[in-house]
Amino acid sequence: MLKHVVLWKMAADSEEELAPFLAELSAMANRIPDISALSCGPLLDRSDFDAGLCVDLPDRAALDRYRDHAEHLPVVERLRAITTQILAADYEY
Repeated sequence: MLKHVVLWKMAADSEEELAPFLAELSAMANRIPDISALSCGPLLDRSDFDAGLCVDLPDRAALDRYRDHAEHLPVVERLRAITTQILAADYEY
């Protein structure tokens, strides 16, 4: 299994977009077949980041398909438009 983790800092003028964006992220679980599990939400601790996403995928080939999936690409574009900082990491477990 592989875990894809993304943390981000919302732009000051986009903070009200966090809740609708999290709903959009959650909807990907039903639209991208390779996703085994998906969770996202605002961070609870003091951090440089405002929210995070965790996606479980079966393997590296699934990660590649996820990254290029037509449902994922617009979400990435929106994330880049409403944030000032993004940190992404993938690991196998």
